[in-house]
Amino acid sequence: MAFIKVEENPYSSDLVDLTRLTDETFNPRDYIDFSTNIRIKHDSLESLAKVGGISVQGESIKRIMSDHVDRATGEVYEPDREPENVVCSKIEKGDILFHKYAGRIGRIGIAEFDGLADNHFIPIKPLTIKGYYLLLALRSLPVLLQLPYRETARPGVWNDDLNKLRIPRLDSLEGEIDSFIRDVFRLRKRAETILKDLLNSFDFAISSKMPTDYSFFMEFKELSEETLEPGYYFMKAIEMMFPEHIVLGNEVDIIYPSSLNAGDKYTAVTLSDYSFEGIVPQNLKGVKRLWRKNFASPGDLILNRLHSSGDKKAKATVILLKIDYLGDTGLTLDHSEGKLEIPIYDQLFILKMKKSSKISPYYLSMVLNSDLFQRMFEFMMSGSTGRQRLRKTKLVLVRLPILAEHMMRAFSEATKISMEVLSESLRILIRLHQAYEKVVYGKENPNIISTLIREERDVIKELKGNAIEEAQGLALTTSKLEYEIKYPSLT
Repeated sequence: MAFIKVEENPYSSDLVDLTRLTDETFNPRDYIDFSTNIRIKHDSLESLAKVGGISVQGESIKRIMSDHVDRATGEVYEPDREPENVVCSKIEKGDILFHKYAGRIGRIGIAEFDGLADNHFIPIKPLTIKGYYLLLALRSLPVLLQLPYRETARPGVWNDDLNKLRIPRLDSLEGEIDSFIRDVFRLRKRAETILKDLLNSFDFAISSKMPTDYSFFMEFKELSEETLEPGYYFMKAIEMMFPEHIVLGNEVDIIYPSSLNAGDKYTAVTLSDYSFEGIVPQNLKGVKRLWRKNFASPGDLILNRLHSSGDKKAKATVILLKIDYLGDTGLTLDHSEGKLEIPIYDQLFILKMKKSSKISPYYLSMVLNSDLFQRMFEFMMSGSTGRQRLRKTKLVLVRLPILAEHMMRAFSEATKISMEVLSESLRILIRLHQAYEKVVYGKENPNIISTLIREERDVIKELKGNAIEEAQGLALTTSKLEYEIKYPSLT
């Protein structure tokens, strides 16, 4: 179910006789039945689900926006923003949200809670079909290719377009698929919750020494003749807050990847393709050629150089070892010299841990994503409002707090396990997505899906029974942190 671009031209082999054209439309959808690519039985969506919802209007209400729907998996995250005076659609748990303008790039998800969604979403309520199976079908290429392409910059779809969609049917296998996807989503939710708890625990652990007001003023006598940049003084404040600290430049080599020219021969990871939780290709950059300086290896971190979208000033993640499956999402992988490497676009830094480093890459990724360091990066970034960026000359000077060794180990191990669970579950969803499309196109027997589910259920059982339980135990340890190091106050 990972996002795969609709790159093939669905009209190249279909010619329509001129006499069949009408004055009303030249849309290929009105002349060509794209559902003929489906080689198994299928039903119209309107016979299986209710398309469309109830619009409501209110002030300061939380609503699901497009960025709350994971393009790679179809997960929907609960909103935390409160826009004012907006028209929304009322949604209920189990509804599928289909974005009018971004459905083709994966903005199709299933809500696991009641709430409100932006009016650009069309709610779909499954009636005589399993919800998670319908989600898989709606996100598949045989169904997406049935959407009309209108002559606009943002070709949208409407309720009637969705009602006409032909949905592949797999009889009793649909229930098995539905249950399987539901279990994978639950596993991912547990791992995501652990990572969120770890960040909260770290922020809480150092909260007593963090300033309550970040718009602080400096005494004139404390100013340096060299600079008036606030990031410089924020780093000085961190040095005072944490006598037990290390300097980032002493722990990692900071690589500034080479600039890449647009092309279609290779792809590289951009700042839209990852988060603290890991790499999830969604907007891979096509490039003409790659340089050795652009490749990162397992164990390296990537950190965005340019300002990321939303309210996160910077984000870092560790490149995991078992990520060969990312090649199935269109990402260029390199296996030369006996090791896997992935190309990184020049929007990012590559942080390579030094052999002498006193911390693990997982602890470092958690610290860089913490609230304290988000605040620090806010002061460190320079440039115009639209193109703010981190500078390598400043990054090497960043101070990192050191906790007791057993606490850093707990943070590190819990982060590592949770990230590996999320990566493995994404691999499973990608494999299911690919098998499903082969069955729908008539290239494989439906039995391959049953075999896949049987094999991967053992993996899920292992992840739930061992990995997640261990990560939760470690996360609990960090939440009970007794501060063994007493830091002096800023005053």
